[in-house]
Amino acid sequence: MNTIVVSNHRRPFHTRLCLESLCRAQRWSSPPWASAIAVCLSHDADPDVWREARGVIERNLDIPFEVWCEPDNIVDPHQASKWMLDQAFEHGSDIVLYVEDDVIVSPDAFTLLEGVKQNFSKRTTSVIGVCLYHETIPEHYLASPPDPCRLHLVNGLNTCGGTAF
Repeated sequence: MNTIVVSNHRRPFHTRLCLESLCRAQRWSSPPWASAIAVCLSHDADPDVWREARGVIERNLDIPFEVWCEPDNIVDPHQASKWMLDQAFEHGSDIVLYVEDDVIVSPDAFTLLEGVKQNFSKRTTSVIGVCLYHETIPEHYLASPPDPCRLHLVNGLNTCGGTAF
C-alpha cells in the first residue's frame, strides 16, 4: 500500500497547488500510485487552508483523499511530520511520500517511486529515503557545479518535504 501525507501550514494557495499536482500525478500514473492521500490538518489549522483543501477534494472525487487531524499535543512541525509518518506506517503502508504544502509534484514522480520500490525491495534495509527535489545545500552536492539531472545522495536530509520513506 502506498500513502501520501500532506503537511499544511497556513498557506492556502500553496495547499491548493500541491493537492492539484498530486491529483495530476495520480491520474497520470497507471495504475494509480497512492491508495490514500492524507491531507493532515493541525488542531489550529487556518480556515482558508481547509477551504482550499476541501475545494480540491470536492472537485476530484475519484482521488482517494482522506483528512487526518493532528492531535492537540503536537507543538511543532517536526512532531507533526513524525506523527504523519507513524500513522501511515501503522495503517500498513509500504511506502509513504511525505509532502509539504509548498511541494509541486511532477506528473512522473510516482514512476520514479515505483522504480525505487521494485529495485530496492530485495535489499535487507527496511527504510530508504528517496528525495524528489534538488538539494539546495552546496556542501551536499556530489558535483560542482551541481548536476540537476542527478539525485543527490547524502547521509541525512535537509528537509522531509518531497521525500518518500
